[in-house]
Amino acid sequence: MQSLDQQLRASTTSPKLILSVGSGNCDLEINLAEQLTRAGHFDFQLHCLDLNPDMLARGRESAKQRNIGSLLHFIEDDFNHCHLTSYYDAILSTNRSTTLCLSSICSTR
Repeated sequence: MQSLDQQLRASTTSPKLILSVGSGNCDLEINLAEQLTRAGHFDFQLHCLDLNPDMLARGRESAKQRNIGSLLHFIEDDFNHCHLTSYYDAILSTNRSTTLCLSSICSTR
């Protein structure tokens, strides 16, 4: 969290974009969004990427219930084949089987 906080404070983009790969039901992302707002970050969007539409639907509902639905964006896609068109200030992955090739998923604004 501290590293992400510093990275977001240093970024000049607006809104700051964070991509989470393999978000599942978005428990981690919801908790992170709440921590970021408590730390004074309000100009960000957390993009939750997952292949399973049911998991994303649970995450969407949970975020809505916790009043942070506007901070999360849900992307149903396969990371191995998706073509992201946004520049991300930070990319998260908690899945050990996910290998990130930053040059292939980050593009300039």
